[in-house]
Amino acid sequence: MLLGCTATSRARNHSPVPQASSWHDEGMMEGGIKVSEALAWVRGKDLSQTLELSMALEIDAIRSYIKMSRRVSGNNAKQIFDLLIKEEIEHPGAYGYAAG
Repeated sequence: MLLGCTATSRARNHSPVPQASSWHDEGMMEGGIKVSEALAWVRGKDLSQTLELSMALEIDAIRSYIKMSRRVSGNNAKQIFDLLIKEEIEHPGAYGYAAG
C-alpha cells in the first residue's frame, strides 16, 4: 500500500514527504541525530541505557509522524504517515521490550 501511495504522489509531480537526500547522506537517524553521534554515545553504556535511547527514538518517530499526519493535506500523504505510524508502533522498541 505504501508503494502505491508514493507512486501516485510522484505521478502528480509532488511528494508529500521531504526529499531524504540531505539527511540520508549525513547518516541521520530517527530523532534527528547522526548515526555517528548515537554510536559514540552508546559506547560504554549498558544494555538498558542503549535500549532506553532506542525506545526514545522510536517514540519520537511516532510523535513526529502523528504531527505530520495531522498537518498534511491529501489522502495519499495522510495514508503514508498513518502507515509509518503503524509500522513504528509494531517495532518492539516502541513497546518497551526487545524481541528475543
